[in-house]
Amino acid sequence: MSEAVIREGLSAWRVTPADEVSVLVDAEAYYRSFCSAALRARRYIYIAGWQFDTQARLLRPDPAAPPAHPIELLPFLNFLCEATLDLHIYIAAWDYSLVYAIEREWLQKVKFAFQSHPRVHFEFTNHPDPGGCYHRKIVIVDDAVAFLGGLDLCDSRWDTRRHQPNAPERIDLSGRPYKPFHDIQVALRGAAIQPLRDLFVADWRRATGQDPGTPPAPELTSGESEGAEPFVLTTLSGGLGVALRCRRTAISRTECDDAGKHSIAEIQQLFERAIGAAERLIYIETQYFTSRTLAEALCHRLADGARSKL
Repeated sequence: MSEAVIREGLSAWRVTPADEVSVLVDAEAYYRSFCSAALRARRYIYIAGWQFDTQARLLRPDPAAPPAHPIELLPFLNFLCEATLDLHIYIAAWDYSLVYAIEREWLQKVKFAFQSHPRVHFEFTNHPDPGGCYHRKIVIVDDAVAFLGGLDLCDSRWDTRRHQPNAPERIDLSGRPYKPFHDIQVALRGAAIQPLRDLFVADWRRATGQDPGTPPAPELTSGESEGAEPFVLTTLSGGLGVALRCRRTAISRTECDDAGKHSIAEIQQLFERAIGAAERLIYIETQYFTSRTLAEALCHRLADGARSKL
């Protein structure tokens, strides 16, 4: 990690050691990894997201070999709590703008209140700026593994890396086909899980006034040992993840104060510094590009006659 790009307190909040990091390209890999990790959860699962759907199908199993658990989001979470006595699941969702009302599942909080297990806790969280949105997409399981990136646990996200035009498995909750969908998620193990957990706890506290519960680690059962490692990223993804050879991870944030003003802009600093430090190429893959600040950073780097051409 270049000091010219990553600097704690400026372009990064925390820089921590990493035990294992993997990129999960598209939702087939991410959802499979999420389900595998969740099935091993014994204490807690923290889930933050921009959008959820209670009946979102997380897997597309072979009809000849159906899984031993539900594949829809809320039934799957209920199954987990029924199977594990001390497990608590906390879900923080953006209390979305009316602009998105048609796209969202109606009466979602009511559904979670009356259709979920008592240990599945759901809360909407607001953004301090009415024009902003809560955009974290984080899952943390038992302080053992975390997922973060661009993918929500919702309808019309599942796809494979092949992105076939007419894939029969790519249908929404109404049975209609939807377009190919591409995004990525990062899975990691190591010290970076703690700051991600701190972010979720702060969000939950802001939404509810209370911290989420974290049951103590249960005593090991017969056949288990302290050295056992049940969370291995390549195993969780079924080989669909792309392992990264990195030993440190940096977490950057965008935060607003209660008045809706940007008080932390680490992500913007990260992108600006990365663009400015580029020597050979800049590759950008993004759904939207509307930032004047980053456009100006690109123009400045390209116009710098004293630097190498990109």
